[in-house]
Amino acid sequence: MLQRKSKQITATGLDISDRSIELVQLDRKGKSIKVRASSRVELPFGVVEKGEVIDQSAFDSAFNDLLDLSEKLEFTYENLVVSLPDEFIEHRLVDIEPNEGEDLAAKIFDKIKSDLHNTSLEWQYEIVEVEVQDKVKYIFSGISTQKLRDYVKGVFEFGLPIDIIESDASALVRHVDSSNSPQFIIDFGANKTIFYLVSGGIVYKKEIIDFGGDQLIEKLSKVSKLTKEKEEKFFRRVGYGSRTEEEQKEIIEKEFKSFNKKIEKFLKSLNEEFGLEIVQGLISGGIANMVGITKLLPENLTFSKLEPLVNINSPQSDYIIAIGCALRGVYPDYYEDETNYLKVEMREQVAQEVEQELIQKQELILNKQVNKNADGEKSLKSAFSEKWGYSIEKPKRWRISFRLTLFSQILLIIILGLSGLFYLLFYLNNERLTELEVENKAMDQQQQRDYITFSFPLIVSTGENVGDTESASILGEFSTYTVEVKDTFVPEGGIMSQSDIDNANAILSRRIRSGEVLGEDIELKDGYVLIPEAVSYEEILAAADKEIENPVDTFDFTLKAEVTFASVEQSRLNLIIDQRLRGELRDTENFSEYNSEAVRFLIIEYLEEEKIAKFSANIESER
Repeated sequence: MLQRKSKQITATGLDISDRSIELVQLDRKGKSIKVRASSRVELPFGVVEKGEVIDQSAFDSAFNDLLDLSEKLEFTYENLVVSLPDEFIEHRLVDIEPNEGEDLAAKIFDKIKSDLHNTSLEWQYEIVEVEVQDKVKYIFSGISTQKLRDYVKGVFEFGLPIDIIESDASALVRHVDSSNSPQFIIDFGANKTIFYLVSGGIVYKKEIIDFGGDQLIEKLSKVSKLTKEKEEKFFRRVGYGSRTEEEQKEIIEKEFKSFNKKIEKFLKSLNEEFGLEIVQGLISGGIANMVGITKLLPENLTFSKLEPLVNINSPQSDYIIAIGCALRGVYPDYYEDETNYLKVEMREQVAQEVEQELIQKQELILNKQVNKNADGEKSLKSAFSEKWGYSIEKPKRWRISFRLTLFSQILLIIILGLSGLFYLLFYLNNERLTELEVENKAMDQQQQRDYITFSFPLIVSTGENVGDTESASILGEFSTYTVEVKDTFVPEGGIMSQSDIDNANAILSRRIRSGEVLGEDIELKDGYVLIPEAVSYEEILAAADKEIENPVDTFDFTLKAEVTFASVEQSRLNLIIDQRLRGELRDTENFSEYNSEAVRFLIIEYLEEEKIAKFSANIESER
């Protein structure tokens, strides 16, 4: 029986961030996806800030280096999907009652346009209808046409044929499991950080925070007296780990203390607007790879790193945005309904405009090269004949002949000298490209990482056959405790509200779920350790000693709950972690040089009758 072969689809993703430009090309055949090629160049400090190109010359040079390197890697740029900086995208959740027969989109745009940063009358935007707490609302996301046009033109000028242009957020959330919704995501950037609330592949809310890696590096460099470039290299190695100096740690802690308040404020807004209580989140971006990052984030939240759906084994970057763009290109039917800000008309207009500008530049260069007579009367032919001479062999025909004059000799020497110079520059440029290529390969294949984070599924059972070959399995015991905890809180604004009650409940609940308040109540076998994440939680009592809507300085909140925890043999758990670490290491990395620590456990599923619990174990290994 003949079988129809699957057609191969190739697509390219381009991500321009504040500190790098990244290209990824993917091939898909049926359900199989492989990375055809990836390339990346770093941008120096200050070249791009919050999506805006500050130093055009340095940016052009870096982009050309990327394209030269990509040419050696045989990029074809098929189905090119480009991401837009999320700073350019206006995002609003709109509560409006549509009237029959009226233009809903126009009504929504009229309601929010006074709040938009750009007062341009022309916008490219999308409106999505969603349901929030049993009420229909609308999500507006858009960019001013002029801003979009300038960005598209900037890419077209490098000869890249854009097919789709979308927001960073669209590419990022493509890696999020849509069945596990809603999700809180923190995307760390060089000059900004963005909070997202995502559900079902849709961004419901986002907030841009003035916090980024570059600002942190700058403050650390002032203390260390190192240049920002050297401080950055050092910071990438040690982060917030055992080798970090105390003075550096204090700076990092101070910055994150302020940052965590912004997280709390954002989560409070999620509770008020969507009725959500967030207890865990995902992190991505440069700082997400920092040594000890999870120790700096709020203790009442559990964070794990957002991993790309397609893995590129590179210590420099996980290429998560570029991969997300390329995934859209290799699955055109699946993502057909998602926003493409680049309309056909704009694409054609910008392409024509860039082509016309190129022709005009070429003509200008040619005109400057023509030596016109001062009086404007002599023809090009006579100007040449005056310098070089001509002889007539046949009527109405002429040719240039070489006259050995001092002028011609000097000119010949200049031409030969320039030819030699051009050859030398060409040779040096090729040498530099070869160095970049070798450097990329060396970084990708040989660099020993000082810090590794990974996660794996862990099943704890009392001896039952769990039937899961992909997860690590370990024997354990389950114990149930009744826990009561009480603490004092300060209401925001001096007036107690339901939000203050909910916040207190969430904080104490997290303490109980993590096993933090069990104290002497824990009864464990010798050599056993408690997994600090409750497999079940049932609230018995939640009460405040003050009434809401009353002015108070402080209030006490009491929470009582019945919780069940799993405990396992410490040595067996360490052995499993070591086995998983070996699978994460490269050939050039030495297992004995790494110390590993289980920093987070997330409960995925608990079968009470069978006494089986499935966790996601998050591990940090430091060299």
